[in-house]
Amino acid sequence: MRESIVATCTTAASEQIPEGIQVDINQVCGCAADKVMDGKSVSDLVANPPSPSEGVAKVQACLKELGPVTVNPAA
Repeated sequence: MRESIVATCTTAASEQIPEGIQVDINQVCGCAADKVMDGKSVSDLVANPPSPSEGVAKVQACLKELGPVTVNPAA
């Protein structure tokens, strides 16, 4: 279940990150997956999957926890 959440997050996030922004999306999505799953069983998650907005909120929280992203200066 966690791998599925991470894979979905990684795919969605990779399309949203502007060019030049460096962030470990696997780490962020792993963090978000843990937050989504926290206190829920697999059957809870299957019956009530997290909404896209809930997922985005978890990703944003993880980005704040993991520190600032780095921006590659334009060459």
